[in-house]
Amino acid sequence: MKLLVLALFALAQGRPENGDKIDYRLLGAAKQAENGDKIDYRLLGAAKQAENGDKIDYRLLGEAKQAENGDKIDYRLLGAAKQAENGDKIDYRLLGEAKQAENGDKIDYRLLGAAKQAENGDKIDYRLLGAAKQAENGDKIDYRLLGAAKQAENGDKIDYRLLGAAKQAETADIFITFQESTAQTLQAIESTRFDTREDRLNAMNSALVRLAGRVQSNVLSYLQGRFEFKSFWITNQVYVKGATLDLIMVLASFNEVKSLKLEEIIELDTIGGAGGISCRGCATSSCARNALLACAQLNN
Repeated sequence: MKLLVLALFALAQGRPENGDKIDYRLLGAAKQAENGDKIDYRLLGAAKQAENGDKIDYRLLGEAKQAENGDKIDYRLLGAAKQAENGDKIDYRLLGEAKQAENGDKIDYRLLGAAKQAENGDKIDYRLLGAAKQAENGDKIDYRLLGAAKQAENGDKIDYRLLGAAKQAETADIFITFQESTAQTLQAIESTRFDTREDRLNAMNSALVRLAGRVQSNVLSYLQGRFEFKSFWITNQVYVKGATLDLIMVLASFNEVKSLKLEEIIELDTIGGAGGISCRGCATSSCARNALLACAQLNN
């Protein structure tokens, strides 16, 4: 090989007129073969790259370089470069999910949840988020504070006097009024022709009983075995004795419930002669509302 190189150089020097016939790369190749152990193949590659730079995609060279020094380059750094190069093609959320999977143990799921919430904020009911937060930190939140929030949400259903009475005495006797009243049922009975008054009263009785049974069913199921209560079909209401503040909040959350009010004591004139006649279990001069309704239900 050494003889070949010497011959080529001699030829080039001795016959300058033929210099244009010998490709300098051929001389370089011969020189490289001669001194190959002294020249790093990567240096030759760099020279080749510079010579044909316009033909070789820098990304291809980068990939070759990456393969050669792969153990020195963090794949995440390469990923970041790739991301910057194709940034307009990659959804930032996809990159975020990949980053999350890689560093999942470093990122609090609540932080990710907050980001997701901000992204889809218009799709998530604030009450649902609140419920999730409550479940997560349930041991840190006083149930009364939660009750106050619930009260604010359903505040239009709860009589402020009822809350005051329950807070003061810890319990209160209440009346539950439902969204669906007896008015429509009574109007239908009124517009129907009956042969006798008794037929009309029987039809009214049956219709009101059915209405109360349908509308009150969920509330009565909840109260059953927990609290003392009485259902009044004649007004489609439920009376609850000794309702706690917590119970009041729960009852207010029922969609079918319209309002919760404190039981009223109604003052009456003395009935009958000088001695007066007591109504069923009531004092002569006053009756609790639930007692009056009971009398009305029994006598109709």
